[in-house]
Amino acid sequence: MDVISLVQQLITNAPVIEAESPIESEWMGIVAAVELLLPWKLRPEIQKMSESGKSDFEIAEFARVPEKFVNLVLRSPYGKTSAKINGRLD
Repeated sequence: MDVISLVQQLITNAPVIEAESPIESEWMGIVAAVELLLPWKLRPEIQKMSESGKSDFEIAEFARVPEKFVNLVLRSPYGKTSAKINGRLD
């Protein structure tokens, strides 16, 4: 995984978002962090780990990310929204 190209892609492909409140700005920061730390190349692998019975903590430890990020991607509506935005779902 090439971190530099991931950061460049995040910067060049990021939509312009005009946050109307500080809370929206913070949420966009979280979204950017999740998308950077759990890139699409890693998502199939963490999905398989989850399906094989690994806990969110074990997956987070493997990926070296906060457990909340794993939970957000695998167990919340955010995961499907992210997939749709990234062109992974119809």
